[in-house]
Amino acid sequence: MIVTPGVLPASIVTLSFATAIEAEENRPDFLDLITFMGEAGTYQITLNATSSDPTSGAVKINWNTN
Repeated sequence: MIVTPGVLPASIVTLSFATAIEAEENRPDFLDLITFMGEAGTYQITLNATSSDPTSGAVKINWNTN
């Protein structure tokens, strides 16, 4: 979950992966994602991602709402 002041349940969420450097373990091109989505709530965005190869750790993302 990401705390996002000003986001409301009716907001449209756009997600993308942030640029990763070569040395990062969880680069987007290594994740083999099946789903990647965000759901707006009151002052928050809940992220959901599934991968065919389980992994753990941080993944940098960009988000935007309108």
